[in-house]
Amino acid sequence: KLNPEVSKRVKLSLELEALKTEVKNIEDRLNKLVSEKNLEQEKDRKVDEILLKQRNIRRAEANEIVKIDVELKNILSNISSKRQELVLSENNDKATALKRIQAEFLSRRLAGHSIMNQPIPGIGNELTQRLSASGIKTAADISGIKISQQGYGYRVRDVAYIEVPGRGKVHVEGIGPVKAKSLLVWRQQLEGAFTNSLPRSLPESEINAIKAKYLAQRRSFDAQTANEQQRAVQTTNSMKNKYDNEIKLSEKQLADVKIMFAKQVKDLRGMRVSENRNLSNKHYQSGLLENQLKPYLKIKFSAYIKRAILF
Repeated sequence: KLNPEVSKRVKLSLELEALKTEVKNIEDRLNKLVSEKNLEQEKDRKVDEILLKQRNIRRAEANEIVKIDVELKNILSNISSKRQELVLSENNDKATALKRIQAEFLSRRLAGHSIMNQPIPGIGNELTQRLSASGIKTAADISGIKISQQGYGYRVRDVAYIEVPGRGKVHVEGIGPVKAKSLLVWRQQLEGAFTNSLPRSLPESEINAIKAKYLAQRRSFDAQTANEQQRAVQTTNSMKNKYDNEIKLSEKQLADVKIMFAKQVKDLRGMRVSENRNLSNKHYQSGLLENQLKPYLKIKFSAYIKRAILF
């Protein structure tokens, strides 16, 4: 059986060794703890990732807005082109209607001038009767003349045709190129005299009738324009809501990251304080044990064995 003093020494030595092991373990844990600097760097990295994500979200939003605007402009430009074509067509209808009214006015005036007893060079009573028999009685029956050649070789001759509205070309025996031109000049002189009297604008009823013809198409273009503009606004608002929600989510992620890292720093500091406190306590206990062990260090275990054998 061991001497009580030796037993005490062994017991104290074992306790001291155990404390040293605990001290080593605490120091190892402290060394393995991440530094606040590393935590801060990791937090900055995650924050930068979220901020980059937000920039990409806003960039995508801006690109979509541009895309919507370009699409709307193209559609409105197409509608505008069709509207211009409509205006051109309407104006053409008005111009055609005015020409018709002017032609009718001129025809009525010319119809009031009979070829009979008119001082037309080369046109006597006999030719006047022939013209009348062919249905050419007034200046309104002459719209133009055509001269064509007939025959072959030395027998070729010029034949005059009078262009009669609604009937085509009419040849009257005795009316050659010269006399036909006289008839045309007479008709043109009368027409010139009536030029200043021609109607310069359409009656209000005609204008309203033409406008009514295009009113449905014009309203259709107005409706298309309004619908496309409304659709673009709705699409833009929907798209903005989507990206705003993504931004809100990223803002929450950003706040969560900051909270998480603040907690990690707090926990790290608390852990260091706890471990350092524990380490100090172990050092203190080790000091006490070392002091308790000092009186027993003079006892040599081998000498005790020898003495135990001799006695």
